[in-house]
Amino acid sequence: MSTHPASTSFTGSLATPHALATEAGMQAYRDGGNAIDAAIVAAAVLTVVYPHNVALGGDLIALVRTPDGEVRCVNASGWAGAGTDLADVRARHGRWLPARGADPVTVPGGVRGWEVLRRMGAQFTWARTLAPAEAAARSGVPVAPSLASHIADTENADLFGTEDFDRVFRPCGKSLAAGDDFVQPALADTFAGLAEDGPDAFYTDGIAKRSVCYLRSHGSSLALEDFADFEPEVVEPISTPFRGMTVLTSPPNTHGLFLLRALRAIDELAIADPLGDGLGI
Repeated sequence: MSTHPASTSFTGSLATPHALATEAGMQAYRDGGNAIDAAIVAAAVLTVVYPHNVALGGDLIALVRTPDGEVRCVNASGWAGAGTDLADVRARHGRWLPARGADPVTVPGGVRGWEVLRRMGAQFTWARTLAPAEAAARSGVPVAPSLASHIADTENADLFGTEDFDRVFRPCGKSLAAGDDFVQPALADTFAGLAEDGPDAFYTDGIAKRSVCYLRSHGSSLALEDFADFEPEVVEPISTPFRGMTVLTSPPNTHGLFLLRALRAIDELAIADPLGDGLGI
């Protein structure tokens, strides 16, 4: 993501897995926003139309290149609760955390990450940034084929019959199918609260209190202090030279290191066509 001042014309590009999110981001450009505004607008809309991949309960990792050429990494991956008993977790789960349940849930870092990004040069207010996502959640969108497939996946069958899953994804006892109207009034209300009160609503006020209450009722060690104290890190990216270019990515604790190791291996093994498509790199 690169940034530039707001203007009446722009040169930029934006890619997301859903057309509505892409269009919302490009409209942000047309309305005078920059790359940061467009990225956050698109990400917020993705939480509505693509919740199996992007959600308000998730994290954020971003690289930002400022107009002067500096590249910084925003690491908004949330931490575990300060009260987590590691020995107890290992005793119950062994070496691997389960895919379900409260134990693998950490503080959701994404919303704080959006605020850090906004401080790096965004043009829009919180209300303008979140308005497209709120509108999409309140008025409804067609269920994407990818989401419908995910809902119907047998790996998620254990969620069928649970109150929260059924309320959103299986209304009236029937799984949403591709093209069905997908209305999410509770998510719309959450966006309205964030638009009015900013990220503090998510980490110190009403949304945080409800989240912690819910998580603790399911056995989580997360406390309100864990939410309130969370702040993303802004750090230097890591990089490696690769065939005349410098590739930058996010440092640990993210997976960025594996990208650089893969690129180095391609060079060390002299692999000309790593994708096997006959095009090379």
